[in-house]
Amino acid sequence: MATALGRSRCGEAIETVNRDSSGRDSQPGRASSECARVGLPGRRTASAPFGREPGGHGLAGRELTPVRYHVPMGELIGTDRSASEIGARRVGGPTPRLSADLIADAVIEIGFDRASMSSVGRHLECSHGALYRHVGDLDSMLHLAVTRAIVRFEWPVLVDEWREVVWNEVRAWWSFCEQHPGFVTVLASGPGMPSPMSQRSVAVAVHLNRLGVSGDDALLIIDIVMDMVHDTFHRSGQRRAVIDRALTMSAAELDAHVASVPDDMLETMASTLIDDPWPWLERKLQLLMNGVETITPGE
Repeated sequence: MATALGRSRCGEAIETVNRDSSGRDSQPGRASSECARVGLPGRRTASAPFGREPGGHGLAGRELTPVRYHVPMGELIGTDRSASEIGARRVGGPTPRLSADLIADAVIEIGFDRASMSSVGRHLECSHGALYRHVGDLDSMLHLAVTRAIVRFEWPVLVDEWREVVWNEVRAWWSFCEQHPGFVTVLASGPGMPSPMSQRSVAVAVHLNRLGVSGDDALLIIDIVMDMVHDTFHRSGQRRAVIDRALTMSAAELDAHVASVPDDMLETMASTLIDDPWPWLERKLQLLMNGVETITPGE
């Protein structure tokens, strides 16, 4: 009876989540029809923090600066070329000479999760030897492309309300990870954070400090939110493995896992595994923001 209850409760929880999330993909990196609400294509978006759309009215009815996406990285961190110059694509004419930039662009176009020396060589119609002469090895090629992708990405303007700054940064990193599958895996295998990524993080932390957040807290906030976003994408394979494991567990094993779990918690556990991961991340971030508000001076 107990084992039957355990299996039944797990099945009901999964069916409930599947019914509530009908038509949505459970993996990060897939589009949602809601994405247009904040101007970031190809991703599920959060509901606006504090019940308002970005650029709407903030606390105490104060008008916030409208959020404007599509800002070249050079405008934010002082790079000497605009995103359009950096990301220019050939549309005709003679084949350009092979260069590290051309190779990095090919990696970005192919995708970090599919790029290899062979795939890039085929894409550029060049030999492995030619690639090695320009980028050294596969790891160097991938990290060169990561740096280039970060520079080319259009980051949000840093507005003058600290909560909006944090939420916008989270949405931007989520969009970046969706646009570049495999990015977090390459980042985790690298020798360190790419310079443009470090520059952006520091710029946001300094901006938060100017808005009244303590320096230490500003650095912690950026570190935590970036870890949360990247970890969500990095662990997508682990979530699939947990689901596969649950499907192969015996009734006794399944019952042992859920027998003492309340129904509402069981449904939440199932949701975090098989549903769209953004709402769960959003709840974690809101919890973090609530905590920050208790230690940040009022405006």
